[in-house]
Amino acid sequence: MTANVSLQPGDPVWAADLRDGTFQNPVLYADYSDPDVIRVGEDFYMVSSSFSHMPGSPILHSKDLVNWTIVNHVIASLDLPGYDRPQHGKGYGRQAFVTMRANTGCSSARRTKASS
Repeated sequence: MTANVSLQPGDPVWAADLRDGTFQNPVLYADYSDPDVIRVGEDFYMVSSSFSHMPGSPILHSKDLVNWTIVNHVIASLDLPGYDRPQHGKGYGRQAFVTMRANTGCSSARRTKASS
C-alpha cells in the first residue's frame, strides 16, 4: 500500500509540535551530537558538536524545548589542512566539540579540541 502524500512548498517535513499543547518524539528529527542546553531567562539555547562539518557547531534557540531554530554556528570555517575533506580512520583528533554556559545573562560557547 502506498500513501498519497502531497507536500507543498513551506510544509514541514517533520513537526514535533502537534499544535494542541502536545508534542511527538523525536523533538529534533536530526542528529545533534553531544547536545548542551542552557536557559537564559525565558529562552533556551542548544549547541551541538558537528565534528568536521562546516559551518560547525550549530546554535539553536527555543522558547519551549519543542520548537527549535538554528540561529548561528560557533565556527564558520577552519582554514586548516584536512578540514576541507573527510579524514577517515583518523579518530576524533581533528574535530571540534563545544560547550555552552550562561553567566549573569551573557552566554558564551567555547570550542575545545579532542585529544587524538
